Amino acid sequence: MPEKRDNKAIGITFVLAGLGVILSLGLTVGWVFAPAGAALAIVGLVYLTQNGESE
Repeated sequence: MPEKRDNKAIGITFVLAGLGVILSLGLTVGWVFAPAGAALAIVGLVYLTQNGESE
């Protein structure tokens, strides 16, 4: 049986990773990376909104 995941910690990690991609790559290399960072941040927000609903 898989262990219960900590959705809050996973969500915060994804949001921080997404913001990091947007700020580091999106602002320096080019805005082509900004949607990837936004996608990571959205995944993080989805994890944050799940209140123990995972199986």
